Amino acid sequence: MFDELPDRLRLQAQLLDQYIAESTKEELTECARLLALNVAHYHQRYGELPLEQQLNAAVIPSIDEKMARLMVLGIQEMIKALTIIKNRDDRKGLERGTLN
Repeated sequence: MFDELPDRLRLQAQLLDQYIAESTKEELTECARLLALNVAHYHQRYGELPLEQQLNAAVIPSIDEKMARLMVLGIQEMIKALTIIKNRDDRKGLERGTLN
């Protein structure tokens, strides 16, 4: 199972890179705000997040299976957030009669 994970992580990262490249600065800013709100909600309910520890673990060239799974989930959350923002912006454009 772990053998598949690096490929999945690479593919998810490529998909996220594509989403980012196709996003405006405003969409990325809103995405960051939405994800920050989710982090704040988690912090309020469960306590401090080990952000520095996770950042250090994520840059190590040989990540373990647990960190790879966490990174895939994090990438998926950002893709979901960007999708929500882009879909909402598309709906607003339809209501105004314009699309980005």
